[in-house]
Amino acid sequence: MFTIKLKYATKQERLIGGNEVLWNGESKTLSVIGSVGDEKYHLLPGDDVYVTNAAGKTVATYTNSAQPVA
Repeated sequence: MFTIKLKYATKQERLIGGNEVLWNGESKTLSVIGSVGDEKYHLLPGDDVYVTNAAGKTVATYTNSAQPVA
C-alpha cells in the first residue's frame, strides 16, 4: 500500500491511497491503481507528487518542472 501526496502549484494538496503507481514522464500523467479502481492525474506545470510506502518512507518523487503559463 502506498500513500500518494499531490502538491499542486496552487498550494492545494491531496492524499490518495493506492496499491500501485504508474508514472508517464512524457505526458506527466500519474496513474494510481487501488482497491476501488484506477485514477489518473495529469500534473500541470509546478505540480509535485510524493509516494510513500507503508513504513512512511518516500520512495518516489515526480515533478512537472515546466514553468507555469501566466
